[in-house]
Amino acid sequence: MTKKQTLRINVLAAAVLSLTVGVGAAHAAKPGVAKEPARVASTAQQSVDGIIVKYRNGTAAASDRSTKLSVVQSALSRAIVSSGTTSRAAALSPLVERKLGTGGDLIRLKSRLGSADMQKVLAELNADPSVQYAVANVRLQRSDLRATNAQPALVPNDPNYAQYQWNFFNATGGVNAPAAWDLSQGEGIVVAVLDTGILPGVPDFGSNLLEGYDFISDKESSRRPNDGRAPGATDYGDWVETANECYTGSEPEGSSWHGTHVAGTIAEVTNNGSALAGLAYKAKVLPVRVLGKCGGTLADISDAITWASGGTVPGIPANTNPAEIINMSLGGGGACDAAYQDAINGAVSRGTLVVVAAGNETDNASKYRPASCNNVVAVGATRVTGGITYY
Repeated sequence: MTKKQTLRINVLAAAVLSLTVGVGAAHAAKPGVAKEPARVASTAQQSVDGIIVKYRNGTAAASDRSTKLSVVQSALSRAIVSSGTTSRAAALSPLVERKLGTGGDLIRLKSRLGSADMQKVLAELNADPSVQYAVANVRLQRSDLRATNAQPALVPNDPNYAQYQWNFFNATGGVNAPAAWDLSQGEGIVVAVLDTGILPGVPDFGSNLLEGYDFISDKESSRRPNDGRAPGATDYGDWVETANECYTGSEPEGSSWHGTHVAGTIAEVTNNGSALAGLAYKAKVLPVRVLGKCGGTLADISDAITWASGGTVPGIPANTNPAEIINMSLGGGGACDAAYQDAINGAVSRGTLVVVAAGNETDNASKYRPASCNNVVAVGATRVTGGITYY
């Protein structure tokens, strides 16, 4: 078996997560019941939690904290002056919260800006010669998997395989996994799943689950007691209690346990007479929690991409299991921005393949991020006939 063959089956393992799939061991749906996929927030709907600014090497702002803030405050003043509210610009009081793994800084403002004002501020910052790029720290959402029902021939002896996982064995609308399993089952490959985390104690993962990390930095989203990142990747739930809480038009919903579903699709123990099958069932899953209540921020996801691929993130212990593949079944409206691209380029330079969901909208992937970024494999969903699904 060649290294190329080993990689090929694991590319399928990550890519299939955006296809029509059966449910994972800890996230089983009722037979014949299909949940409507979540809608990602449009560009106009996305909430913004600060600004990511990367300063050019060799400039004073690249190394001096006060200069960083001076650059941002000047941009705020120029942008807000045009709206005739100079006192508000001064009251925004920018603060450098932390350095990101890409070398950028997360800048917090004392209060949130409206979309129009934020775009003016970003334009001013990106015109500054000391700034390499400045982007809004937007909040992105998961891209859901889909439970379905079909009755083809059985290959593994996992009891729910034939009924729910046609996308594994069907050669037209699926990935024809049994033929690939003759070459490899994912041995020696680590797949990082950047998602909602993992439910503890799921028996059908066996030894295929590595200890991950929780990159959600705010306690409201993470549902941990305190702000900040934490070892492990326990999924504390991403339920939302009220309408319009996450963005205008968002709806209440229960927890998805999406990360457990995704991890099971990749590397659930297979042919053991239990539950479902995993596509690369001898691979290891590295769970990285980036999505909680109302999704996850670009700054947290960016750092998670860096860390998962073996890069350095200030204040976080080194990843002892760098991933050959990163899977991100998440996204939001808008073209790829410089912060996302910076993190992805870094991961690819370290030898990691980045696989992302194209989105849930039956639309051109160029309108969504990270699907529109360079250096990613963007994957959409198919019906059993091979055609594109409505979601």
